[in-house]
Amino acid sequence: MKRIVYIVALMVVALGACSDNEMTGAELKSASLLAVDTDGSTSVELNELKAALVGEETELSDEEMAGLLWMREEEKLAGDLYQTFNDLYDWRIFGNISRSESTHVTAVLTLFDLFGIEDNSPEEVGVFANADIQKLFDELKASGEVSLVEALKVGAYVEELDILDLEERLEETNNADIQLVYENLLRGSRNHLRAFTRVLAQNNVYYQPLILSDDYFNEIVEGEMERGSQNRNCALGYGYANRNGNNNRAQYNSGDCEGDPQNGVGGQQKRYRGGN
Repeated sequence: MKRIVYIVALMVVALGACSDNEMTGAELKSASLLAVDTDGSTSVELNELKAALVGEETELSDEEMAGLLWMREEEKLAGDLYQTFNDLYDWRIFGNISRSESTHVTAVLTLFDLFGIEDNSPEEVGVFANADIQKLFDELKASGEVSLVEALKVGAYVEELDILDLEERLEETNNADIQLVYENLLRGSRNHLRAFTRVLAQNNVYYQPLILSDDYFNEIVEGEMERGSQNRNCALGYGYANRNGNNNRAQYNSGDCEGDPQNGVGGQQKRYRGGN
């Protein structure tokens, strides 16, 4: 009799474990796609991301294809730079954000797998298939090797660049899966920008944005860390704008998106230097 009770108990535990790993409905909508550490390093929860993707068969446009190839190597550029600077300075923020950036790369590669795109980016640190990204890496690496402060400034600049490129790539796609990944990478970039600028400020260095407008930059860095959701209304709800400051996406209702403190970062304002 005791053996039968023991077996039944094991079955109950096993069934409970299965249910814990299978989120549906409201649980799926509210589950976070991002893990944010105390220092602001933001990683993509890859299992949750894969569960949230629609996986709809579609033919990508030339712009969507080019965007995925670019973002794959731009995320690698960020991770490679931070890894290089961590090796040079042994400063925790570089090691932590470098590890987070590796999940950003994998998030883009998840889309490669989904759409059958061949990944031709070299695995070697600091080596890239795209000549423009290779040149940018070499220049930023040289700047960051001057001093720790310059390396932190390079980190902030890279996150500014990521924000610009992700927002522009979002303008070029209507694919829900690409949008979901890009929107969460965008949250991660804003968090990393906050992280780098706060470390600089703690060392009495106040970073001046080179790409973002002053208002948009201040709104980001003064805001709280963001956490993503599998709820597509949340993932697509951030109001964002192109270089000219035109907001082309509706903002979400804050009540639908738990864990996202920033409602429509940027709004209708001018967001980039040189825009109208």
